[in-house]
Amino acid sequence: TLKVAALALLPLGGVAGSFLFTSCEDRFTTENKHVTTDLTPQDTVYQMLGIVNAMQKIVDQTILMGEIRADLVDINEHTPMYIKELSDNNVGVDNIYNNPSDYYGIINSCNIYLAHVDTALKTHGNYYYEKEIVASKCFRAWTYLELAKQYGSVPFILDPVLTANAAEEIVTSTTNRKDLIGICDYFI
Repeated sequence: TLKVAALALLPLGGVAGSFLFTSCEDRFTTENKHVTTDLTPQDTVYQMLGIVNAMQKIVDQTILMGEIRADLVDINEHTPMYIKELSDNNVGVDNIYNNPSDYYGIINSCNIYLAHVDTALKTHGNYYYEKEIVASKCFRAWTYLELAKQYGSVPFILDPVLTANAAEEIVTSTTNRKDLIGICDYFI
């Protein structure tokens, strides 16, 4: 079974920190202590590009997992071991497709963006970041949906995780989790 075990803070898109879960350790690790939350109009573009770039990785993974689990892919002797594990529904912690950290990297980047973008900025009577804010909320909702489909009940965080202590509390807490139904209820 796929298991969520630990958190790490890593940069995503070069602008903001992102927390993520890995399945191979029971302890918290911090690989990068530089987290930027002071977004200028130019930074918001790079933040969104980082989120979109990370989305591409999990979209490919999500499609592959769906195809294999729906028996739409034939497995043979040339199939890589990681794909065979997916097909057999026997995914180990070292499988390259067992990466909830990729999902949480996107979620935390969206949380950082939404917490620090200037939502009141108007130009010509229109909110300047309206489309980016909507896109970020949609990316976060879709990512949570896919995360819950893969891993079941998962930690549900809507605020940026910027410190090791905050990440540690999330890992050890059992109260702030949502399953697929809870996530759908929240975002609908």
